[in-house]
Amino acid sequence: MPPSTKIPNFTDKAAQLARQRWRQHRYDAKNRGVSFELSFEDWLNIWLSSGHWHERGTKQGQYCMSRYGDMGPYAIGNVFIQLQSENTKQSHMNRVYSLPSEETRRKMSIAKSGKKRNPCPEYRKELISQGVKQWWKRKKENDRT
Repeated sequence: MPPSTKIPNFTDKAAQLARQRWRQHRYDAKNRGVSFELSFEDWLNIWLSSGHWHERGTKQGQYCMSRYGDMGPYAIGNVFIQLQSENTKQSHMNRVYSLPSEETRRKMSIAKSGKKRNPCPEYRKELISQGVKQWWKRKKENDRT
C-alpha cells in the first residue's frame, strides 16, 4: 500500500505511526537474525483483526506479535497476537541451557586462580570497622537504659 493510501478509521498521523511501527518491527527482527516477510498491509491486518491494536507494547498486560514456537520467520501463518508475558514465558521455555564444557571450566578455573574475590580497599575496611564499633557502643548504651 503506497503511503498515500488511506487506512480505514485512521488519521494521516495514525497511519504514518502505524507504518513507522511496522518498519521498527521489521528492523528489530533483522537485528535478531529473524526473517520478516510481512508486508505493511499483512502486518496491519493481523493486528487489526486481533482486536488488540491499541494494546500493543512491551510491558506486562500488553500484546505483541509472536511466532509459533518462537521459530521461523514473521510470515502469514506463522504469527499470532498474544500477551507479552506469555511470549516471554514461551521464549524461556524454548531456550537450551547448558553447563560449560570441562575444558571451559578448566580455563575459567585457571583465569580465577590466585585472584582475590571482590577485594575491599583498606580505607573501606577501616570505615566499616569504625561503623561496627559505633553500633556496638550505641547498643550497649541503649541496653543500660
